[in-house]
Parts: sequence; C-alpha cells; structure tokens
Amino acid sequence: MNSHLKYFAELSQPLVVLVAGRDARRVLNNLTTNDVIGLAETGLETFVTDVRGRCVAHGEVVVTVEGDGVLFMGRHDDSQRVCNHIDKYIVTEDARVSDLSASHRLLALLPSEKAQPDHAWSGFPGEHINASNSVVAIANSRCYGPHTRLLCVADSALAEVAKVLTDDGLTSVPEADLEFRRIRAFWPLVGREILEKSLPQELDRDSSAISFSKGCYLGQETIARLDARGQVQKKLCLVRIYGTDAALGQPLMHGEQEAGHVTSIALAPDKDHQMALATLRRGSFEVGTELTCNSMKAVVRPSSTPAEAD
Repeated sequence: MNSHLKYFAELSQPLVVLVAGRDARRVLNNLTTNDVIGLAETGLETFVTDVRGRCVAHGEVVVTVEGDGVLFMGRHDDSQRVCNHIDKYIVTEDARVSDLSASHRLLALLPSEKAQPDHAWSGFPGEHINASNSVVAIANSRCYGPHTRLLCVADSALAEVAKVLTDDGLTSVPEADLEFRRIRAFWPLVGREILEKSLPQELDRDSSAISFSKGCYLGQETIARLDARGQVQKKLCLVRIYGTDAALGQPLMHGEQEAGHVTSIALAPDKDHQMALATLRRGSFEVGTELTCNSMKAVVRPSSTPAEAD
C-alpha cells in the first residue's frame, strides 16, 4: 500500500457523541452550522450552536463504520454538556444521544511534512483493522493540516489499533509537533480559542464549517445577521512571531494599542520562530498586519492556506 501517512497521535480530551436513530441526521442538522443532511461518509466540519448562535462545540460529523449512527467527534472539556445540549432539542424525533467520550479514543493519522498526497479516500495504514470493528468511525479532517485522518477507536481496542499502525510503519508524533500542526492548520480548541460567548464567524472557519444556504437551525438568525453585516469586531488569526520568547496569553500590540492576545502558541520545528493563534480586534486582523509580541515582530498570516503559513 502506498500511503503518505507517517505519524499517529492520541488526542487529549476527546469528544465522542453518538446520535442514533432514523432522525439522527435531522437532529444534528437542526443544531449545527453545516449541512449534515448532505453528509458524506468522509466527514464534515461544523459548529454546534446554542439559541444565541454561540459555539457549544466544534468538530467533525461522520457516519459510523457500521452505518447505524452519526458521530460528532472533536475535543472538549465537558462532553456531557454537549450531549445534554443535543438531547434537550430532541422532542418527537426518532433519535438517541450517547456520550462515548469515556469509552473511546480519537487518533489522528498525519502525513509527513513534505508529502503531497492526493485527496483520494482509499488506502491508509491500518485500514484492515476495520474488519474487527475496532474502528468506529473515520473522518477525513483538516484538524492537523491537509490529509489528516481522524479515527474513533473503542478504548478496549486502542492497543491493538496502535500496534497495527506501528506495524504499518507509523510512528508516534511528539506533543509539541502536534500542537504546531494544529495551530498552523488554524484549528480552534475549546477553552483556548472557543470560549463561552464565541460566535462561529469570530473563529474564521466560514468556508469549511458554515453553510449559508442550508435553512434554519438553532442560532441561525444571529449567524445570518453577522453575515449580512459582513464584519465582526474580533476574529481569530494565525500569527507568525519572529522570535522564540512569546508565551500563551501575552498581548499583541498594534503600535501603541493592544490588539489582542495569544490563545495558542508553538515553536516551529526549525526552532527559529513561533506560530500562534490569536484573537485580534477589528483594524488589526487583516492579513499582513505587523504587530509586536513581547517586543518581537509578529505578522498576521493567511489562515486559508495553512500549509504555506510558515
């Protein structure tokens, strides 16, 4: 098998929520920003929102391997809150919500930095483990960059799956490298970039996680109103820092004015600069804007081309 996937990593704070039943897709479609009704088996990035259009969770919706349910996968520090939120809006629909976060793990399969694989779904290390039902779901994700595969694995099968992946030539990726990939891929994290009052458009994932044509869903009015205005007052940005001494939470300055702060940061593999995610105020979040962080030069980079944002 010719695969460009070279590394794997277990994700901390996994969020694994199963919605089963005849109306599972419709239930999630009514609570999320993307078009779950048209969901393909390879997965779909979306936000779960509340009645005010605020983010409850962010991740991937995918059909289970057996095809008997729809899974919402991501990272979250309170999976039960997400389950309760979904369950609250099931009234007469044929749907059941289960929190599998404590009994399942999420594994990210990553390509080498220089690989340029095509977008074909077929062929990845360890796919034959599906025969033993060890893998519950597979998503084609961008959470750690293009061509990432996200596997949902039963906790009891984690050792087996890890061995199969290792035997197929994959190696475990260091935590620092994993965080750098997440930041460069411009993938927000609950508790860092996604806070209690965050709105989806403030996270700048519109093209990949929000459908503006799917029809009504919870919080849609707020999101549509922001879209009509064409602007937000603050926005998540990808920032390159020309130095290595910046830290989490530090302010970013635009001239003499504080423009925002660092929400996530990691040292680049070549160790000569840092990449950060930062929430910046309007007037400071345009691509190319020069800022300073801890007296070091910092520049807002394009978030739509993470592979080139070095």
